[in-house]
Amino acid sequence: MGNSREKEKHINTRIDDITADVNIVWSKRKTLSLKITGQKNLILKVPLKTGMGQIDSFLKRNEKWIRDGIKKFMNNMEAKEAIGFNDGEMHLLSGNYYPVRLVDSGNCLEFNDAFLLRKDCVFIGRELFMNFYRESLRRYIEKRLVDLSKDTGLRFTSVRIGSALKRWGSCTYDNRLTFSWLLAMAPPECIDYVIVHELVHTRIRSHGKTFWNEVEKFIPDWRQKRKWLSDNYIFMVAISP
Repeated sequence: MGNSREKEKHINTRIDDITADVNIVWSKRKTLSLKITGQKNLILKVPLKTGMGQIDSFLKRNEKWIRDGIKKFMNNMEAKEAIGFNDGEMHLLSGNYYPVRLVDSGNCLEFNDAFLLRKDCVFIGRELFMNFYRESLRRYIEKRLVDLSKDTGLRFTSVRIGSALKRWGSCTYDNRLTFSWLLAMAPPECIDYVIVHELVHTRIRSHGKTFWNEVEKFIPDWRQKRKWLSDNYIFMVAISP
């Protein structure tokens, strides 16, 4: 590569039967950073003086991460494309699957042991479901936060339902809590785990041993709750716009 004036370059890398396009960006940074941005597209940000030999070695060391990430991305896209809000299509709510029933009248979307979706509203189905999930989660979170805050003795400043798709919750340094609307699809006990997780962050910011020991005091089987969220993530995020 040679000199610090070069800023960007595209290369291909092959992993098993996958050929990915890597957009290499040189910038004033100290470490290498790799991100999957499309079905077979990667962005690799590197320090200015990084040579192609170092880049090739870095990509080689991270082949498994790249392969798993691309396959996860492709599975996510397939799940998203499979959603058409057709009659009988199954969707998650509180950890259970319920069918979509297309109806001729009523509100655009209602729930009564099934998702009752008015036929002329199907074209805005994703927006309707997202808004439904937001409101459903908001009602649950507001109630459970009061109970779990008392149980744990941990305090928060405010709470909101956010749009994040890559994290279940977050806690700011002034103890403002945000929860992803995706959690409305999860079982209540998994939502409680995320609530406790963020409440513990009001006292312990990092994810060290002390943090997880504290979470375990209140959610002894937190690993199983986290596994459910991980295992079902693709089906949950597929509903997003």
